[in-house]
Amino acid sequence: MTTNEKRMGACSLTEEQRKVAEDNCGLIYVALKEYCIPREYEDFYGVMAEGLCNAVRTYNPNRGVKFSTYAMKCMRSACFMEKRKGRTQRSGNDVAIVSLSDPVPGTDGRCIEDLVPDGSDFVRAYEQSTLIRKTLDRLARKYELQGKYNGVKVDRMYVFKRVCIEGAAQSELAEELGVAQGTISRIARRVKQDLACMLKQEGVETW
Repeated sequence: MTTNEKRMGACSLTEEQRKVAEDNCGLIYVALKEYCIPREYEDFYGVMAEGLCNAVRTYNPNRGVKFSTYAMKCMRSACFMEKRKGRTQRSGNDVAIVSLSDPVPGTDGRCIEDLVPDGSDFVRAYEQSTLIRKTLDRLARKYELQGKYNGVKVDRMYVFKRVCIEGAAQSELAEELGVAQGTISRIARRVKQDLACMLKQEGVETW
């Protein structure tokens, strides 16, 4: 068994999915060269492999997007999340609750960074992501000061993350938090509106 097969075998995949992952393992090296520097290749190989496995599990060919394109975005997300985690461990400081590199459900693997329509390439969008993260931090602090939402004690940023980023079902989240589904829907919509408004004030157009 090759090293690639061992890494793929460690992922939770069916036999058919594992075959697809192994057939596309070359994308891992493409992603490493695209999103990492040479000294990071060894450390991030496993991260990219996990991103590829996630792409295999969640890919939907009916969306009209090539698997390679979707897989690269999943690996990019996994890489940036790992790097952000590393920065957090080194600094010991709080960071934004929402991961801006997570693929947004229903958008063919796009993330919040991709929703900045400035006509430039990914590098430009990534530069603006710093501003977006800071804006999310400001929004989280604002909600903390406001306290309850319409008399209901709910972490609004958590709702935003679970619904808008992770694609959680509103009914399930409502049951988890012990609130009405309509409350979850209104919170998610309001947070998204507040975020867009704050970013617009900074000169960033989003959705």
